[in-house]
Amino acid sequence: MIDEKSTSNDKTIWKIRGILNKITPSTYNDLAVEFINKKVYEDLETLAKVVDLIFTKAIEEPTFVGIYSDLRRLQHEAESKQTGTKHFQEAVIRKCQKAFEAFLIEGTQKTSAQQGIENIEEKLKTEEDPKKREALQEDLEELQGKQKRYMLGTI
Repeated sequence: MIDEKSTSNDKTIWKIRGILNKITPSTYNDLAVEFINKKVYEDLETLAKVVDLIFTKAIEEPTFVGIYSDLRRLQHEAESKQTGTKHFQEAVIRKCQKAFEAFLIEGTQKTSAQQGIENIEEKLKTEEDPKKREALQEDLEELQGKQKRYMLGTI
């Protein structure tokens, strides 16, 4: 038996992902309205997934971090005006806090990014093919940049 609420949540997440993938400065106004109209704050399960999506997009696409920040503000204002609640803003704060706390304990527990960095560094030590070394170096720099953006994005 298919859970209708779960299916509805999945559709909403899919639509939000589509909006976030299409949003640019030139498409911002129309897509921001579409995003706000989804009222993601009405379902806490959907809300958590949407916050995760936005957080990840902001980390992975630093060029658009201002747009994602504006979306967060608009969603908060719409929710506050319509319901008087702050579920969306609180979910964003919780996500940032969890990411920051994970960074603080990173010294005792390796993140998947840190493990990936270490794996590439090990491969670089033994790789002799210049083209493969160059590709590994690019992968390493990309992972290091991603980890740095993730860390700085939570401070």
